Amino acid sequence: MKKIYVLLFALVIVAGCEKAQEVVAPEKGTISGTVTNNNTPVKGVFVLLLQQNSIESEQPLANASVTNDQGKYKILMVEPSSYYVAAIKDENSNLLYNPGTDLLGWYGHEEHGVIIPDLVTVFKGQNVTGIDITKLL
Repeated sequence: MKKIYVLLFALVIVAGCEKAQEVVAPEKGTISGTVTNNNTPVKGVFVLLLQQNSIESEQPLANASVTNDQGKYKILMVEPSSYYVAAIKDENSNLLYNPGTDLLGWYGHEEHGVIIPDLVTVFKGQNVTGIDITKLL
């Protein structure tokens, strides 16, 4: 019974956050999509929003989210700008990207078997959907 109350409370908080964004920050947008690997949804993936102009800086992270059981994510409170969207499956749960252990993917297009990251532009108040990441390596 206690688990049900916790789950209901979490759902109310999530729904409230989305409504709060509409009221408090209507100029900000959202980015949403699904993370899959081999056509299978991936749970618990960190989806990172990286600012276009600061990709080489020490602090390119603009915002983030985590995928649910269906591999779906939604990043709230996104400032109008252009971003790259990356996904990391932290296989060893150390909250660091470890090449060779953790899986990494990008929203983009495939050329010669390589994913080329595409920019995602968010305008004032825009909800950008369909930003799907389909391959984790």
